[in-house]
Amino acid sequence: MVTSSPARRERKSQQLENEDAKEDGHGAIILWSFFSIQLSWVALTCWRRTGLPFATAGMACGAVMSMSLVVLAVMGQPFPDLAPESWVLFGASALLAPLFLLIESRVNHAKWQEWSRYMEHKNVWDIITGRHIPQIRDRAV
Repeated sequence: MVTSSPARRERKSQQLENEDAKEDGHGAIILWSFFSIQLSWVALTCWRRTGLPFATAGMACGAVMSMSLVVLAVMGQPFPDLAPESWVLFGASALLAPLFLLIESRVNHAKWQEWSRYMEHKNVWDIITGRHIPQIRDRAV
Protein backbone atom coordinates (compact mmCIF):
# COMPACT_ATOMS: atom_id res chain seq x y z
CA MET A 1 0.00 0.00 0.00
CA VAL A 2 1.41 3.36 -1.06
CA THR A 3 0.61 6.39 1.05
CA SER A 4 1.61 9.90 0.25
CA SER A 5 3.54 12.05 2.66
CA PRO A 6 2.06 15.28 4.03
CA ALA A 7 4.58 17.30 1.99
CA ARG A 8 3.51 15.55 -1.21
CA ARG A 9 -0.17 16.14 -0.43
CA GLU A 10 0.61 19.82 0.23
CA ARG A 11 2.43 20.15 -3.13
CA LYS A 12 -0.49 18.50 -4.90
CA SER A 13 -2.92 20.88 -3.16
CA GLN A 14 -0.83 23.90 -4.22
CA GLN A 15 -0.72 22.65 -7.81
CA LEU A 16 -4.51 22.36 -7.85
CA GLU A 17 -4.86 25.89 -6.40
CA ASN A 18 -2.48 27.26 -9.04
CA GLU A 19 -4.48 25.59 -11.81
CA ASP A 20 -7.70 27.07 -10.38
CA ALA A 21 -6.09 30.52 -10.23
CA LYS A 22 -5.00 30.22 -13.87
CA GLU A 23 -8.54 29.29 -14.90
CA ASP A 24 -9.93 32.25 -12.94
CA GLY A 25 -7.45 34.53 -14.70
CA HIS A 26 -8.72 33.49 -18.14
CA GLY A 27 -12.18 34.84 -17.40
CA ALA A 28 -10.72 38.15 -16.20
CA ILE A 29 -8.57 38.40 -19.32
CA ILE A 30 -11.57 37.86 -21.60
CA LEU A 31 -13.85 40.24 -19.67
CA TRP A 32 -11.40 43.13 -19.38
CA SER A 33 -10.21 42.66 -22.98
CA PHE A 34 -13.82 43.07 -24.12
CA PHE A 35 -14.20 46.25 -22.05
CA SER A 36 -10.90 47.61 -23.32
CA ILE A 37 -11.80 47.05 -26.97
CA GLN A 38 -15.34 48.36 -26.53
CA LEU A 39 -14.28 51.48 -24.64
CA SER A 40 -11.50 52.22 -27.14
CA TRP A 41 -13.94 51.97 -30.01
CA VAL A 42 -16.58 54.08 -28.22
CA ALA A 43 -13.98 56.73 -27.32
CA LEU A 44 -13.01 57.00 -31.00
CA THR A 45 -16.68 57.10 -32.02
CA CYS A 46 -17.41 59.73 -29.37
CA TRP A 47 -14.63 61.99 -30.61
CA ARG A 48 -15.67 61.63 -34.26
CA ARG A 49 -19.38 62.22 -33.64
CA THR A 50 -19.34 64.78 -30.83
CA GLY A 51 -15.92 66.39 -30.53
CA LEU A 52 -16.36 66.39 -26.74
CA PRO A 53 -12.82 66.13 -25.33
CA PHE A 54 -13.57 65.28 -21.71
CA ALA A 55 -16.17 62.60 -22.53
CA THR A 56 -13.68 61.06 -24.95
CA ALA A 57 -10.93 61.23 -22.31
CA GLY A 58 -13.19 59.51 -19.76
CA MET A 59 -13.82 56.63 -22.13
CA ALA A 60 -10.14 56.41 -23.06
CA CYS A 61 -9.29 56.35 -19.34
CA GLY A 62 -11.63 53.38 -18.89
CA ALA A 63 -10.03 51.62 -21.87
CA VAL A 64 -6.52 52.09 -20.46
CA MET A 65 -7.63 50.86 -17.04
CA SER A 66 -9.28 47.81 -18.61
CA MET A 67 -6.15 46.98 -20.60
CA SER A 68 -4.07 47.39 -17.43
CA LEU A 69 -6.35 44.88 -15.70
CA VAL A 70 -5.77 42.47 -18.61
CA VAL A 71 -2.01 42.80 -18.13
CA LEU A 72 -2.36 42.26 -14.39
CA ALA A 73 -4.51 39.15 -14.97
CA VAL A 74 -1.88 37.76 -17.35
CA MET A 75 0.72 38.38 -14.61
CA GLY A 76 -1.39 36.34 -12.16
CA GLN A 77 -3.36 39.10 -10.41
CA PRO A 78 -6.90 38.80 -11.80
CA PHE A 79 -9.43 41.36 -10.61
CA PRO A 80 -10.45 41.57 -7.73
CA ASP A 81 -7.39 39.72 -6.34
CA LEU A 82 -5.10 42.69 -6.98
CA ALA A 83 -2.02 43.76 -5.08
CA PRO A 84 -2.49 46.99 -3.10
CA GLU A 85 -0.48 48.96 -5.68
CA SER A 86 -2.82 47.78 -8.43
CA TRP A 87 -5.86 48.95 -6.49
CA VAL A 88 -4.43 52.48 -6.72
CA LEU A 89 -4.58 52.23 -10.53
CA PHE A 90 -8.13 50.90 -10.47
CA GLY A 91 -9.32 53.43 -7.90
CA ALA A 92 -7.75 56.40 -9.68
CA SER A 93 -9.35 55.41 -12.97
CA ALA A 94 -12.70 54.69 -11.33
CA LEU A 95 -12.67 58.26 -9.98
CA LEU A 96 -11.09 59.99 -12.97
CA ALA A 97 -13.45 58.73 -15.71
CA PRO A 98 -16.67 59.98 -14.04
CA LEU A 99 -14.87 63.22 -13.15
CA PHE A 100 -14.14 63.77 -16.86
CA LEU A 101 -17.84 63.27 -17.63
CA LEU A 102 -18.81 65.74 -14.91
CA ILE A 103 -16.37 68.30 -16.31
CA GLU A 104 -17.77 67.74 -19.79
CA SER A 105 -21.31 68.37 -18.59
CA ARG A 106 -20.19 71.75 -17.24
CA VAL A 107 -17.84 72.85 -20.04
CA ASN A 108 -20.00 71.88 -23.04
CA HIS A 109 -23.40 72.13 -21.42
CA ALA A 110 -25.47 72.58 -24.62
CA LYS A 111 -23.99 69.55 -26.40
CA TRP A 112 -24.21 67.52 -23.19
CA GLN A 113 -27.92 68.35 -22.88
CA GLU A 114 -28.52 67.34 -26.50
CA TRP A 115 -26.71 64.05 -25.87
CA SER A 116 -28.82 63.48 -22.74
CA ARG A 117 -32.04 64.02 -24.71
CA TYR A 118 -30.76 61.66 -27.42
CA MET A 119 -30.04 58.97 -24.77
CA GLU A 120 -33.55 58.98 -23.27
CA HIS A 121 -34.83 56.05 -25.32
CA LYS A 122 -31.59 54.10 -25.75
CA ASN A 123 -31.02 50.68 -24.23
CA VAL A 124 -27.98 48.62 -23.19
CA TRP A 125 -27.56 47.16 -26.68
CA ASP A 126 -27.41 50.68 -28.12
CA ILE A 127 -24.67 51.53 -25.64
CA ILE A 128 -22.66 48.38 -26.42
CA THR A 129 -22.90 49.00 -30.16
CA GLY A 130 -22.17 52.74 -29.93
CA ARG A 131 -25.56 53.87 -31.21
CA HIS A 132 -26.05 55.96 -28.08
CA ILE A 133 -23.64 58.64 -29.33
CA PRO A 134 -25.33 61.32 -31.46
CA GLN A 135 -23.81 63.13 -34.43
CA ILE A 136 -23.46 66.62 -32.89
CA ARG A 137 -19.87 67.52 -33.75
CA ASP A 138 -20.56 70.06 -36.49
CA ARG A 139 -23.86 71.38 -35.18
CA ALA A 140 -24.09 74.80 -33.64
CA VAL A 141 -25.89 73.87 -30.44
